Amino acid sequence: MRSRKLIPLILITILITFMTACSETTSNTSEVATVVPTKPVPVAMELPTMIPVQPTSTAEPTPTSTLEPTSTSTAQPISIPTERPTSTSTSTPLPTPTLTPDPTATPTPEPTATPRPTATPTPVPTATPRPTFTPIAYEYSPSVKAWGDNCKSDPHFGTVAISAKEYIANLSDKSWQVHDNETYSFRLGEKVARNGPHTTWYFEMFLEDVSSYRPHVFETVAMGSSPLYYWEDYLGYVNAVCDAYQDRMQVRSSLLAHDKFLNWTGDFGKANNWEPFEYIETGREVIEAPNPDELEHYTQYITAGGVMIVGGDEVPEDAMLATYDRVIYMTSARPEFREILKANKVRISLFAEKHKAGELPEYAGSDEEGGFAMGRTDLGMTANHNWLCYPGNYDGGGDPVIHEMVHTLNHIVFEQIDEIYFYERIYDLAVSAIEKGIFATGFSWSNMDPQSTEAENMIHYVGEYWAITVEGYLMDQAGFKDSHDTHEWIKENDPDLYDLIIRYFPAEKWDLCSGELIQR
Repeated sequence: MRSRKLIPLILITILITFMTACSETTSNTSEVATVVPTKPVPVAMELPTMIPVQPTSTAEPTPTSTLEPTSTSTAQPISIPTERPTSTSTSTPLPTPTLTPDPTATPTPEPTATPRPTATPTPVPTATPRPTFTPIAYEYSPSVKAWGDNCKSDPHFGTVAISAKEYIANLSDKSWQVHDNETYSFRLGEKVARNGPHTTWYFEMFLEDVSSYRPHVFETVAMGSSPLYYWEDYLGYVNAVCDAYQDRMQVRSSLLAHDKFLNWTGDFGKANNWEPFEYIETGREVIEAPNPDELEHYTQYITAGGVMIVGGDEVPEDAMLATYDRVIYMTSARPEFREILKANKVRISLFAEKHKAGELPEYAGSDEEGGFAMGRTDLGMTANHNWLCYPGNYDGGGDPVIHEMVHTLNHIVFEQIDEIYFYERIYDLAVSAIEKGIFATGFSWSNMDPQSTEAENMIHYVGEYWAITVEGYLMDQAGFKDSHDTHEWIKENDPDLYDLIIRYFPAEKWDLCSGELIQR
């Protein structure tokens, strides 16, 4: 969530991941896949081709590919002699006659013109290619591998049957252990902002669970005051994990199925409560929305870089197109992210300022003015269209599409691909920035009550540091903020952050309000 002053938003619940930017609740506890799927086919860019940028200081460079020969025929190698060959003729050579040359006059030498000095061209520096994205692969146990190879034909292959109540209790305990994982944590008093690829951690736990145990068949199970647990939902969970094992693009679906089975769902913007939109490639053209039931509010629809963008009648078409341009630009440096966004049904819902986010049926009653990020099990992200800069609407209140999209990429993409490169660095960068005083947040270390609302906002510091600084970088509007407002400022004053940003986002400048790249 955002405020017009770009102050980090109030934490909805202490136990959620800091990257959620107010969209996730305690019930939203799912995370990303361990192993990246086979590299997806990049979606064609609608913007001009981007120039490769400098890699991060520690990443491995992309290896240079070996060119394929133009001919498929097998040519015989040609031997290059090291000396001039000697004639093999055995005939006796004729004597060469000796001729007396006629005297010749000595020619008068022509004056030699002094050659014009040739200017040495200044070599054009070759941009270093962006480093190859190499997520860490998780080595599955033999039992997981055996189950995964057979789960389509036998979802309970190699498992041990236990009572339904014991199975549910064990799964719930293991799920809370993942939820409470404090790896890469940020602590203030007794409160912790948990950072790190929870989706990966959940999925690893799912695989060990479904390959080890199964409950005795049941119809429904009642446990305490919890809602009923259904056999049908259990099978949905097991089958979703099987699908995710065989197709890494389906990891989020396994999280949704897990939450449905354990009743880890809520009423506020949760994906389990709504049918998703159909993904339609539109290009840069707004079309009539293919509304699922109960979402008739949305009348406009466009897709960009694997992301669905929807809006109601009060959202101008120019705002839809401006959102399209932002998504295309933001994903241009990492086009492989687009297939992940598409597979996970990422959606941006635009709303009008006068009604706030509460005008949207999925967020009825909300008074949020800026927007929500999309969490691991959320339906989508939201953004106030009046805060966007586009022809006829030059608002200076920030850019909620960019800001919340940064969070959403963390939740949906980074967690699925287990991008620990990011998680291992952002914490230290954030702490360094606050200690140096180079990031204007309004927060301070001194005289802070850990129980205060300000302290709760501070829990989001690490995530908001990343989202706000990347927002400033991509907007590139000098003077818009006190710090981190341009490419140049960040590169000079927060260089390690700059290296991290260009690992994921384009280094090319663009015109925020027109969506055009700036030629410099």
